[in-house]
Amino acid sequence: MAVLKPVVNKEASTTGPGTSYMGRFGHTGCIDASCLLQHTAFGSCTGCWLFNCLPCNDFSHIRSGTDCFHCPLFFLAPFVIYPFASLYVSILVLILLYFLCYAGFRGFLRDFPWNTRYWKIDAVEEFRKQSLRQLGWPFKFLKTYDDTRMSFFEAILLSLLLTWWLHVIRWIISEPYHPGLLSLLAFLVAFLRIVVYGCIYRPPISLMGRIFTGRLIIPRYDKIFIAPICILLAGILLPLVLDRYGLMTVWNFEICFFFILLLAFSLPPRLNEWRLTGAYRTGGHVQSLRPKPPSPQDEKLAEFFSAKIKSVK
Repeated sequence: MAVLKPVVNKEASTTGPGTSYMGRFGHTGCIDASCLLQHTAFGSCTGCWLFNCLPCNDFSHIRSGTDCFHCPLFFLAPFVIYPFASLYVSILVLILLYFLCYAGFRGFLRDFPWNTRYWKIDAVEEFRKQSLRQLGWPFKFLKTYDDTRMSFFEAILLSLLLTWWLHVIRWIISEPYHPGLLSLLAFLVAFLRIVVYGCIYRPPISLMGRIFTGRLIIPRYDKIFIAPICILLAGILLPLVLDRYGLMTVWNFEICFFFILLLAFSLPPRLNEWRLTGAYRTGGHVQSLRPKPPSPQDEKLAEFFSAKIKSVK
């Protein structure tokens, strides 16, 4: 049986349209939702087609930067199976998601290619960032280009999205939450934040140095520990407070999960601000990242070729 393959333009931009068409045509024959096969053939085929088409289209939205569309898609996607687990409701939700994808791509293609990153970036600013990324050892640890920072509103949205997906996953597996998981989660998130901020950027003096000098607290460095402490308190004390007010275990866990993520994403200092204003020193292990000096053979080859180039000029 012959299989028709779509013709894909290799020059198409991978930031949206090209990826959307490949996802729209290349995945229509895949069937992952085997649970739908127990219903009508038409409904099963329609649901499976939409189920396989939408993830690729949503990925195209992310690549194209149409945030106003892929954010609602991620929030609406769990309604395919939650809370009714019905084939007809799933198809209705998938059709709604498909039309959202379609509207997003129509808006993107209307301004294509002038809305792509190639035309929207500032060439001078981009050259500055690329130059700072290639500073080399040891200055690359002091790079000052502006990282993409998450606003407080984006932190709320991301925390809500992850909490919403956690709620749906818990509903699917039908398993109760274990209270000890919150403390473990808070510890892991706090530890990860300390690693990100303090792995390369070490305190200016050691613990013994703080004791002997009497500077037990160094505000410009120790401020990175405020966020992990708040995260740990949210994971330990907040469940006790909510439980005392008689809140259900499910809502107790998910509210605490939301606040743990929100604190981790939004509490200062920002990593870029920490690089610029923190009182730290680069750790000793950074010295091991120093590039090795060239070997004598490489130096001889460099001298030979430089002499040849000078003679040609």
